[in-house]
Amino acid sequence: MKKLFISMVGLFLLYFLLKGILFIFRGNTVYRYEIMNDGNAMTVEEKRYTKTKKTSEYYDFRIYIEKEDYHFRIWAKDLEGHQQFIQDIKTIKTNKYDCYLPIFQDEKILTDMVCRDNHTKILYPYHEIRLNDTKLDIEVDKKYLKQLKKFMPQTDGSKEEAQIEIENTLPSEIKKIGMSTYRGLSIIDMNGQLEQITLFSSDHYDQPLHVFVNGYYLVADYDESYDFQKWYLVNMSTGKVDQITMPVTISFDSYIQGVVEDRVYIMDRSNRIQYYFDLNDQLVHKCNNEEGMIQYYNGGEFENRNIYDALNSDLYFISSNIVRESDYETLVFDDRSNYYYLWKREDNHYKVYRSMDDSLEQMTYLFETAKDRAIYCEDGVVFQNENRIWYFSDTVGTKKILKNKEFEFNDTITYGVVK
Repeated sequence: MKKLFISMVGLFLLYFLLKGILFIFRGNTVYRYEIMNDGNAMTVEEKRYTKTKKTSEYYDFRIYIEKEDYHFRIWAKDLEGHQQFIQDIKTIKTNKYDCYLPIFQDEKILTDMVCRDNHTKILYPYHEIRLNDTKLDIEVDKKYLKQLKKFMPQTDGSKEEAQIEIENTLPSEIKKIGMSTYRGLSIIDMNGQLEQITLFSSDHYDQPLHVFVNGYYLVADYDESYDFQKWYLVNMSTGKVDQITMPVTISFDSYIQGVVEDRVYIMDRSNRIQYYFDLNDQLVHKCNNEEGMIQYYNGGEFENRNIYDALNSDLYFISSNIVRESDYETLVFDDRSNYYYLWKREDNHYKVYRSMDDSLEQMTYLFETAKDRAIYCEDGVVFQNENRIWYFSDTVGTKKILKNKEFEFNDTITYGVVK
């Protein structure tokens, strides 16, 4: 009898061990289930995507309600359990919007209510359209305001350091943010602590030869006058500063053409030489170009171009994440999040939308900005609007990080993040 009991325990352990192994290596999976709401059946489809070299594990949800459907993405780190995460779906319908609020396990609300514009069919996070529809606001205030308030861009105050206004509560999804200054670099961690790094002995208002690349800040030695022989490289994670001294001098009549992987490409107009800085060996190299030619990155590969193309005007590289581009629209693919971002130019500003595929059949409005760049994180976007830097994600909402008045006077000030 004792041997039989031991054998049964062993079989149970083996069963759960095999089940655990199959769970770990189960690959991409799809689950479909129904939720009843006021007598109406809603179908939920959730698809799991396993971790890759570039992306973490995430789930895509598609919810079918009557003749409509909408889909969204949640990262596995924000979910609890293994499948059938959604317990209920609350709906509000007005003449302007159809709104949906998924309720996850244990009655948790992980994302803002999403509202489809009945005219344009664009999706909006509720916090972006609040005060646009009185009927909708009354319903939200009555039922869900307490839970949805965390997604709104309200603030619990700020503090000022080195003329930068830093919010008291900062998103934990990014580790640090760096911002160029007239004498060096400011680094702010997500506890709101600011570290000032001084690189120059005096203020330098115009600093075009600087760039953030993969958690580092690279800038020319602006204490020199016409030519320079030294770069500063700042590790944003540690604050450590390295000096990169070159055996040659580079003219300040130079510009950064672009960044490809771990290399920063610099065109020296005065000396008609193209260089690159390699982050791996932390050295500056002269590009191995044919006579009268330079290397140009077209978004997919390098090609040879006539050097005069880079001398007569600024010849900037095309970013590898641009899918297509026109005078008024740019579609960008971010391979860390697998999202597509559509930048639509309207007069002197851009409206930015997000889609889960390049068909753009279902787009979600994110934000408006006058700057044509953003930093894409795995689960959100860092962007600048006027003199403020913001962070947006589905699970956080839209949150202000800081305000820097110098943005109003100097458009060469730049920023980068440690993700």
